[in-house]
Amino acid sequence: MSKIDDDLLRKYRREVGGDIYKQVTVGEHSRESKHRYLDGVRVIPPEASSGRLTNFRDNQEKFKGLIKGKTVEAIEADWDLNRWVIGQAIVGKVMLEIEYGVHAAAPVVLCEEGDKSLEQACVRLGVKVWTPRHKFLGPVASSSQPG
Repeated sequence: MSKIDDDLLRKYRREVGGDIYKQVTVGEHSRESKHRYLDGVRVIPPEASSGRLTNFRDNQEKFKGLIKGKTVEAIEADWDLNRWVIGQAIVGKVMLEIEYGVHAAAPVVLCEEGDKSLEQACVRLGVKVWTPRHKFLGPVASSSQPG
């Protein structure tokens, strides 16, 4: 995970509240990497939140119990909004639903720089886009707890 991904996850967590689990493995490995993972997963609405970024690797069992049957966000982060990160969020959403038995997963992309054409595509695809400067492109479930 890059420094920009970590930074975006921290900023997002402060904005919407709740706990975010980082680098959540989904599916089996691919030819390109040892693991497939999402940059982050957030439960909606947050319950008894510590307001931290938590490493999935060290808390797998707690994570699995927390998200089973819940609605979550499948979060991917990148410097700019691009087709690659949008695709990762969409596929990650489906893989979370299959592998972890979540009720539903909403794809969310965090980025520093948007792209008007791709933002329009995200609205049609149901992908929420968040930037530190402009916040959400569309409405999102948030916590009543302060970030």
